[in-house]
Amino acid sequence: MKQITTLLLCFTCLSPLFAQLNNDLGFTKHDVLVPPLSTDFHKMFDGFPIGGTFYNYGTANQDSVYISVSITSSNGFNFQDAIGPLTINAGDSIRIFQGESNEFSPFSFAPNSVNFGDYELIYRVQIENDQNTSNDSLVLPFILWNSEYHTIAPSGIQPNEQRLHQIYPKPSSAVSYQACVVWEDSNEAFFVSNPYPYQMTHVDIVPHVDSGETIAGAEIFINVFDWSDSWQNIDDSSFQSVNGAFQNLQLLGFGTYYPSSDDENDSTISVSLQSIVIQNDFTRYLICAQTFEDPVKFGFDTTTSFQTNFNEIKQPIGVIQSNSDWELVEPTMVPAVAPRFNLVTGVGEMEKEALFESVVCYPSPAGTDLYLKTDAANPIKVIISDAQGREVNAIEFNPTNSEQQIDISMLHPGHYFISATFVSGNQKLARFIKQ
Repeated sequence: MKQITTLLLCFTCLSPLFAQLNNDLGFTKHDVLVPPLSTDFHKMFDGFPIGGTFYNYGTANQDSVYISVSITSSNGFNFQDAIGPLTINAGDSIRIFQGESNEFSPFSFAPNSVNFGDYELIYRVQIENDQNTSNDSLVLPFILWNSEYHTIAPSGIQPNEQRLHQIYPKPSSAVSYQACVVWEDSNEAFFVSNPYPYQMTHVDIVPHVDSGETIAGAEIFINVFDWSDSWQNIDDSSFQSVNGAFQNLQLLGFGTYYPSSDDENDSTISVSLQSIVIQNDFTRYLICAQTFEDPVKFGFDTTTSFQTNFNEIKQPIGVIQSNSDWELVEPTMVPAVAPRFNLVTGVGEMEKEALFESVVCYPSPAGTDLYLKTDAANPIKVIISDAQGREVNAIEFNPTNSEQQIDISMLHPGHYFISATFVSGNQKLARFIKQ
């Protein structure tokens, strides 16, 4: 509510300035739905919601308003729609969203013949004799990535275009700090002709330290969680209590990165996952960059405002964890954390089945008990090692139990690694923190 109130107050503050003009219709980047990050909609390539709120800032009533939207690409894709004539009285506004009395037509990228490349989403408002044309249109570039990414992303998330956000600093009291993006895969196998899975192999981040600090040698972790909590949107009661929506995070994959020099400060770095993450349909993920080192922060992209997406679709965009507490990031920015994917091809059925072998452990941080879960059909051997690689425990996990509880009360606080060896010979890794 604080964010929404702030926007309303800003509009109220600006109204006297705009009221000097008779004919002035417009909107800002905070007022419209923008191309999502594959995080807040449910049909990744079957289009995405479009719409917005458009304002009459002038003193004159307007009864011939036209509002249009277009999505175009150099690859030939072309979607156009317009609504009008509409009436908007002085000082009033009009909402154009799906399900409202005024709404744009839906569009689709045609999932059987997707055209990857650069796109532009453009909103325009038009009235006769508009005296202020600076707020009449907005161009939102975005990319339908190629097979390396398989996602929709605004241009600001491209390498070398990620930016640091100076208004949302890392809390001074933070010992553990994570900056995360939400990723929801509603239908990973949208290419109906593709019998093979997609795997998350790398995650791009932008590490940062302030002037006078050094980043060389710092330890940075990448964590990919299955966010299996049952909430539907941010209005659910679990979001009203501290950490209520973060009770069932399961670590699926991780990576570790040590900057080799200070030249890597503020640069886009691609960190490989030590354990790849096979994408599953209808699964919500939380992809995080984590540090325990005081000077290290992470970049935030501020080129695109997700304010209206957040208000209308009510899905989180980014998440911050400081020590043990989680909170949603303001939707005017997003952590510059971007997953990369590869298409798995050319494998036989046995190899394909082995790709889906996985082991997850939770919770992390853990107290006295740790839980292991796997989808393997045969027993697996599990070795727990400390951060120095020394074996501290070894067990055989019978997956018929689906979940196994392990007593870790004897372990000292710190980072630990799990190595799971399957009957196929395949090995998967997991990581947890002992409190």
